[in-house]
Amino acid sequence: KLTHALMWQLIGEAVIGFGTLIFAVAAHTGHLKGIPIEYQSLLRFLLFFVTALTTWHLYRTIDNMRNHD
Repeated sequence: KLTHALMWQLIGEAVIGFGTLIFAVAAHTGHLKGIPIEYQSLLRFLLFFVTALTTWHLYRTIDNMRNHD
């Protein structure tokens, strides 16, 4: 259980890291100018939500292991 939760945590971190890299490159190359700010904000929100969800999943897994073992 813990290994599975940690795997998803690392995937969540990779998603936000990759998303941050894409945004940085797009901003540097001027590609963000053509994307409405609402879409940029929605994408950033989704990236943070995915990471928050995997963090919550890891927390719940550890909490369940402590309380049920």
